[in-house]
Amino acid sequence: MKYYCTLKKEDGVYYVAFPDLPHVFTFGYTKKEALEMAREALNGVLESETSRGIKIALPNFISEYAVEVEPNIAFAIMLRKNRGNKTQIEVADKLNISYQQYQNLENPKKTNPTLKTIAKLQKIFNYKFINF
Repeated sequence: MKYYCTLKKEDGVYYVAFPDLPHVFTFGYTKKEALEMAREALNGVLESETSRGIKIALPNFISEYAVEVEPNIAFAIMLRKNRGNKTQIEVADKLNISYQQYQNLENPKKTNPTLKTIAKLQKIFNYKFINF
């Protein structure tokens, strides 16, 4: 999963903003530093908001500068999106796990699914989290 950012140079500083996530912005003194800071800022905000159950806007804006989302964060975001209106208990029952175990799957700080669990989730949601 990638989010795209804008880069604007002003007074020797590169300012970074994410149009899909207007509350995420940073800067750097070089283009490289600005993009490194963008990765840190993006992943920090997404991890924090996802772990607190805040709905995340999916990437829509496209530009020259793509910033990669950490896999554990991207997985948690897409899992929550695909769950839709189902409760965590409903999905946990289909997976034959406790709802607490399922909650951990949606928390980027705790998620660490096995390949078997990912395969089951792909069948339940009819969505490819990864290609086997």
